[in-house]
Amino acid sequence: MDFDTELKQTVRRMYDAAARKSGGLLSRVPLNRGRELLAGLGYRPSEFEQLPKKVIEFAFPCSNPLPTIRKLHPESILDLGCGSGLDVGILAADRRRTIKMIIGVDFSRELLAVGRRLQAGPAAGRLQFLQADLTALPFSGTHFDCISLNGSFNVIYHKAEFLQHVAALLPPGGHLLINDLMLREDLPPGFTAELTNWTWNVAGALFPEALTSMAAKASLSLVHFYEHEQIPPVCRGEVLLWKKK
Repeated sequence: MDFDTELKQTVRRMYDAAARKSGGLLSRVPLNRGRELLAGLGYRPSEFEQLPKKVIEFAFPCSNPLPTIRKLHPESILDLGCGSGLDVGILAADRRRTIKMIIGVDFSRELLAVGRRLQAGPAAGRLQFLQADLTALPFSGTHFDCISLNGSFNVIYHKAEFLQHVAALLPPGGHLLINDLMLREDLPPGFTAELTNWTWNVAGALFPEALTSMAAKASLSLVHFYEHEQIPPVCRGEVLLWKKK
């Protein structure tokens, strides 16, 4: 089994198992999670408190992409690695927005089962979920105004190929939004060879400049890079890319 396949299977098993545990992902690790995590990342309680309890419990975002997404005023959104449906659930429930279609995609069948509870609420009619490999998306001839990855980009092994693929799903002027860990220092020798380091989103992290250069080869231009918090040797960051017209 090659490293890419092993990584995908490991991540899928990890999140499926997390969805079956009380407390969700990394429940035994002393990290903020649930309401405390979301509030710390800038999610508004008035938004996430309307969601089913398990959606909040099993959500483990890297950052809060919602302010940026709202400024873009997209009509269609594709959330890759949507997990329990936190971001798509909040966006789909906001009837004041221009959003007509939201699709959440994840590799974990168990997490998607949690997210599908949202389809019975205010989000009904605009929100769809799909189980799929993020590197082999079953869309053909479909375009999305905004494609978002919140904590899922760094577990993709072949990033250059992935960026080419998702760029084809954007119309000219469309946006790709990545919230994940970004390198601020070189990683120790051999660090990226350890599968466990990839599951923590660290081994797959890139320097912002490297990500921007890679994206340019897929005709994606940098709009902004925000550094939210330094956690040496990485930071929590946001990269917004724009497909050239």
